[in-house]
Amino acid sequence: PLLSWSQKELAQILLQEFKNNLDNNFVKIIKREQAQNKDKWNLKDVYNTDDDFKNDAKKALDIANELALYNWKLDDDSKLLEYLDLNAEFRRIDYKLWIYISLAKSIDSWNPDLDALSQEENTIRAKYVQNTMFFYVKIKEFSDEKLQSLISDSKFATYKLYFEALWRNKKNILAQDQEDIIAKFFDAYIRFSTIYSNLVDGDITFPKITDPQWNEISVDSANLPPEVPPMTSP
Repeated sequence: PLLSWSQKELAQILLQEFKNNLDNNFVKIIKREQAQNKDKWNLKDVYNTDDDFKNDAKKALDIANELALYNWKLDDDSKLLEYLDLNAEFRRIDYKLWIYISLAKSIDSWNPDLDALSQEENTIRAKYVQNTMFFYVKIKEFSDEKLQSLISDSKFATYKLYFEALWRNKKNILAQDQEDIIAKFFDAYIRFSTIYSNLVDGDITFPKITDPQWNEISVDSANLPPEVPPMTSP
């Protein structure tokens, strides 16, 4: 019965069943380059041309720089609303840029042009983070009464959930100089994150290793947990 099996035994049985299905051609895994066009993302639904991507990238960078001009102006509710609307527009464009790159990489993970586009988007996002840290510090300065009034104000209805989340997380916002230091490291962090994603998602075959039970396994995110326990003697 199933209840008498350990989790490891059950996992081994399920894995063997999956391999049997593969051997019996019930499931066929093809290489990325073997996929037919009808099974690939239609990137033109996102951006019709590379120029369209570049135009949005420029627009996003312009907005990121414009957002910085709102520093010291957020006590005025009308300026605060302008900032939030502009911030929402940046996030919409930046998410579209990121989606395009992600979908394109799923089609061809080794395209160097996509790496260039990804670096451009990372640079824009890093500039945005550096230019908008003041907003969170200012929100922390707002009293609970001020935040509650914004949450209940119909002019800010679109941002009700956003303000509620900020209100719950006020304690996690640091002082301006500390937030600025963190923001300056964002560009380095996002590049290391991109390298990790490329290694995990890329079509790379790593050598096999021996696990603590002396089984030979492939080096990939499916087989390796975040922390591999130390090797024990047989």
